Amino acid sequence: IKPTYLMSSTTRDSNFELLRIIAMVFVVVLHIIVHILRESTTGCEYIMGITITGVNLFILISGFFGIKTTWKSFLTLISIAVFFYVVAILLNWAIFDRPPTVGEIVTIFTPISRSTWWFVKCYILLVIFSPFINIVLEKSSKIQYCYLLGALLYVTSISGFVFKGQINPNGYTLFQFITLYVIGNAIKRYNILQIVPQRIFILTYILSTIATIYLLRIHHDARYYNNPTVIIAAISLFCIIGKLDFKSKTINYVSRFMFPVYLLQDSPLGFRLYRLMRETGAPLEYSSWEWWIYLFIYLFGLFATAFLFEHLRRFVFNKPIEKTSMKAECFFTNQFT
Repeated sequence: IKPTYLMSSTTRDSNFELLRIIAMVFVVVLHIIVHILRESTTGCEYIMGITITGVNLFILISGFFGIKTTWKSFLTLISIAVFFYVVAILLNWAIFDRPPTVGEIVTIFTPISRSTWWFVKCYILLVIFSPFINIVLEKSSKIQYCYLLGALLYVTSISGFVFKGQINPNGYTLFQFITLYVIGNAIKRYNILQIVPQRIFILTYILSTIATIYLLRIHHDARYYNNPTVIIAAISLFCIIGKLDFKSKTINYVSRFMFPVYLLQDSPLGFRLYRLMRETGAPLEYSSWEWWIYLFIYLFGLFATAFLFEHLRRFVFNKPIEKTSMKAECFFTNQFT
């Protein structure tokens, strides 16, 4: 099984592909609130309470299907991150006449250590450590498995969220990703989707989302990904969509471009566009028809750019990655067997 963003459109049913699209829409909407509206507009906490689950949903999908790290999947992940970072800084230069800084150029060659995207750094590390995490999960007894899951949740949501422990104070960490990965694996391992009725997931999702909205109204930290109500809402929504059973070639195709969409909108180019949208929307109070036209143009341009450049990346990099991964596999097989 490959990392979720690399799996072919025929590998999984469309319910999980739809979930990936929903998760990306949530991320984009959340970033519009954070970077453009600055959470000042009335009702933002309601939208944030719904969309804050986006990142957690992505990792739950990875945990449910599992990550089998290969040279090809790892090099593809690195190529996507590097390629779209280069695209972002070049478009930023072409559109806004802002040439790349020295730091941005260095980042091209250090996608793990200096990546603009905290999500990418954590996900790459999760991919690197996934073979060892998988061994632990496969070899653990039921008691050991429950102990591990309980310990992860304690460090994440109690020590981390409540007491701001250093290991995972806000959910922007590898530890958060490992926790969600194990939760996703537990849903698959213990057949939760089949055992628990859909109405339970729906009720839990509604209650946890309401709790998240309430917490957002009284405390800024409720927006953190390790907030227990955010984690519960993400698990519930994952299970709600996961229990669906349908196939759609269109959804499966569109979902392939969700990762590039994230990379573009959370890049130097994306930050500059968010700033422009904020400066344009503020005088219009983010409510006039002109503002909605600007927003539509931005979203259409974002998805269209991701679509076009992802096709270009695949055309340029797929064959070299295939050859390089085969040579690497042969070399390490000969050296260590």
